Amino acid sequence: MFNGFLVKLRKHVFMGNRRIFLISMVVFSASFLPFILYRRFWSDPPWYDEECYVSAAQACLRGDFSVHPEHPVVVKLFFALFIASLPMLEPFQAARLCSAIFGSLTCVLIYLFYKNKPSLISAFTLATFPIFRIYSGNALLESTLSFFVVLTSLLYTRFIETNKRIYLLTSAVSLGLAVASKYFGVILPIIIFLALLWSRNLNRKSIMYYCIWACIGCAVFLLTFALTDFSNLQKSIEHMIRQARGPRYSWYAFLFSFPLISSPFIIFFGLKGGIACFRNRDFHSKLFLLSFLVFLTYLTIQPYKNFHFMTILAPTLTMVMLKSFKENDDTSYWLKIVIAFLSLHIYYIYILGFYNDLEWWVFSHMP
Repeated sequence: MFNGFLVKLRKHVFMGNRRIFLISMVVFSASFLPFILYRRFWSDPPWYDEECYVSAAQACLRGDFSVHPEHPVVVKLFFALFIASLPMLEPFQAARLCSAIFGSLTCVLIYLFYKNKPSLISAFTLATFPIFRIYSGNALLESTLSFFVVLTSLLYTRFIETNKRIYLLTSAVSLGLAVASKYFGVILPIIIFLALLWSRNLNRKSIMYYCIWACIGCAVFLLTFALTDFSNLQKSIEHMIRQARGPRYSWYAFLFSFPLISSPFIIFFGLKGGIACFRNRDFHSKLFLLSFLVFLTYLTIQPYKNFHFMTILAPTLTMVMLKSFKENDDTSYWLKIVIAFLSLHIYYIYILGFYNDLEWWVFSHMP
């Protein structure tokens, strides 16, 4: 049965290409290993946000969806599934394993955009991206949100390329699940509309498909509440209003901390890819660039800030990096790049280790 599932997966998702399928499995394995080797993955007790989500997931197993209703229920249901399926693990460990799997699958999606050397380098870059690796090893919402954001973008670009409606439908379902993972996902329709406009793909037919896509995504989002507890939707909105009226943290402390938790490799090739995306006129380039810039703008101007919010910037920036590489580069050049970014990431992750201090600095800089 499992072998039959793998055959269908390789045929429909990987277009029957054995090489692409095997590389994707290598990317997943190489991405998954650093997540589970992160020191606090198994041993450190859950911190406050993790306790909230894990307790809500355990309540979902009892049929109670009223525990911590401030966020949508999809990620809690995924956590509940892993907690119920892995009774030999502590609940927070099972939930962290769920986040790590979604983080690894996000790296695979980055590779599947072009299925070439540049996308492979970008996939491994995301796997070793410090903040993405750290927070994908926690029982938080951002790993699942990142997965559905990248999946929605990938499927919508496939629809633009092939005009096959199956991609539009699956992208719409993924959009609904992205918003139902965390409300950041509601920014995605704005990004895709701007990408259509900027790449000059906006016409009467594309607007019609876009509206259908957005409506299906909205229906999927509302369905997640209808199947659980619809009253949680109002509670979630009230929670967002309270945050908007809360203390406003300094935007510059949050914005300028992002380069510090990346690496020179990522920043350099991110800027190079951003310039290439700006110059190109295809839909992919505009979508990649806008995904990073719009999410960065939103996270900068919103009142409430937390470091793990930045997790969504990692896959969007590595999407931009796709445009900074050339497919016909010499193999030794690629090898040098791989060694360079791995060594830089090891330095930033294991030598500096200053994320907690930096996050405290962000929170302490209030106007």
